[in-house]
Amino acid sequence: MLDTVEMEIIKKQENNQLYKAIYKLPTQYREVVILRGIMELSSKEASDIVKCSPNKVNVMYHRSLKKLREILKKEGYTYGGNERYTGKSKKSS
Repeated sequence: MLDTVEMEIIKKQENNQLYKAIYKLPTQYREVVILRGIMELSSKEASDIVKCSPNKVNVMYHRSLKKLREILKKEGYTYGGNERYTGKSKKSS
């Protein structure tokens, strides 16, 4: 079992990989991911900042997450062993 220090190091490495992938997104997508996903603003709050409708923010957010998954998959990134980022599926027993 990993100790607390090792877990913190792994978490920081994962966060660094995730932030690098976020910065590969197109600017509008990156802004929405930061506002909605990281800062946890509502669609309305984010829409006021990016100057578009809350509905468009929701659409951009979902598209940006899809694009982010593609980037992470391409780079072989795994987050907490979650297969959805690696593109590998578990075989059922």
